[in-house]
Amino acid sequence: MICVPILRIDICRKLFFEQLRLNLIACLIGRLVVNNSDYEIERQFRYSNRVTVMTQPESTETATEKPALAGQDVAYGTIPTNFNHRGFTLVGTTFVVFEGIFLTLYGSDFWFDWDLSLFGIPTIIFAAVISHILLLSVESKYGCIFFSPIWKGCPPTVYWRLVSTTSFGITFGARHMKWEAVDELFLTFLGNLLVRSRMICGKEAREADLLAKIPVGTVPTDYQRRLVESVRSKNPDLKTNRRLDKRLQTKDLKGTAFIQSFGVIFMILILLDLGRSTFAFLEMNKDYFLSQLRAKDGKVAEAKRYLAAADSLHEHPFPVSWVDTKLLRQGVVAAGVHQLRSEALWRLDRKDEAIEEAKKAIESSPDSFRMNLRLARLYADTGKLSDCRQQIRKAIKNHNDSLLPRLYMLAELAAEHNNAQLSSFYQIYLDEMIDLVYGEEPNWPPGGNRFLHEVFFSEDVTFVFDRLLKNHNESTDEKR
Repeated sequence: MICVPILRIDICRKLFFEQLRLNLIACLIGRLVVNNSDYEIERQFRYSNRVTVMTQPESTETATEKPALAGQDVAYGTIPTNFNHRGFTLVGTTFVVFEGIFLTLYGSDFWFDWDLSLFGIPTIIFAAVISHILLLSVESKYGCIFFSPIWKGCPPTVYWRLVSTTSFGITFGARHMKWEAVDELFLTFLGNLLVRSRMICGKEAREADLLAKIPVGTVPTDYQRRLVESVRSKNPDLKTNRRLDKRLQTKDLKGTAFIQSFGVIFMILILLDLGRSTFAFLEMNKDYFLSQLRAKDGKVAEAKRYLAAADSLHEHPFPVSWVDTKLLRQGVVAAGVHQLRSEALWRLDRKDEAIEEAKKAIESSPDSFRMNLRLARLYADTGKLSDCRQQIRKAIKNHNDSLLPRLYMLAELAAEHNNAQLSSFYQIYLDEMIDLVYGEEPNWPPGGNRFLHEVFFSEDVTFVFDRLLKNHNESTDEKR
């Protein structure tokens, strides 16, 4: 049995959580850097419904000291999000889309005729385009209507634009709020603007009705100020909380957004590196797998060619790749690569090299008792029984509530016809299983006895039962 199915779940889970961690880092950095961003390269208001020409905005101090008056001319249009927010949102979504593509390829073989190492960065670009279209559709009017049973007409995610304003009022997703209906604007600790109204509940209500929760941290402070002043110009009695007033009075430092944009650039480089590295990883695994397959079929020349191609990718990674170093060269992922190479070498009858690779797999994932059991099988097949027992003992130590390593030890003792130790070890292991797993029986309630669940691969079945049955047959022949 080839080892791709053996490690597929562990490797996929490792890759998924590592990429998810990168995704969460991207989202966290995005939240930290966009709250006070004033990226001036962004487009100004797109005045599609201009009433009058708005003059250049006043400074922070002037705007604060001179609030807009009722009836003052206001420019209407769309308030765009800043570059940092767009960048982090796109990078995070691209991670998810790319992860789906990667897992699809990892779980199938239709692409085996292609050299996948050449398609890593193009696939990232493709995933980014898909993510951009997806994000635009989700925050569109029809997207908000589609998700309205969950988000009540608000966009599930804010990406390209925050709100749009008209002479009627404010539009956020598929929700429309009249200027006169907005009585309170409160800024939360997380940077969300709570839009509240007393038009229905009345002034006697303890708390005004919540109309929308707008993440104003995704737009520059200047645009936040303009939005609040636009509402105040229509409703002079507008109430704001202290946090919002303090935010509007904050004087932005020049160049802050430019420095913050380096975070977006860094995550984009990581994303491109991830695409290149993971597709090279897929190509390397494919070559090791095909090397095993060709060797099994007796096509030694082809097997050696695939092994050399895989070794070239494994031994010559991209010199400045962060993903290669932190994700693909450590832990269970690296152990899976060493095990794949060990399997290929073993089938090519290069047994000493295969054993060395199996040792490297254990070094990369020392807590995986299955790596110890595989090395034990290799030692047993080469007659190194002392080393075989040592690996089985380590497997028992690393997974002391498992029956499989103990079966390995009993099978090996049976193969050596060491019946005295076989009986003794059986009783010891049975007592350990009762103590660690089964407990003292009978148990209450009736039918609540504990059970043991084990996973046996074909190598486990053949190693254990070939030796046990061989010992049984030889004992029967002796009695005859």
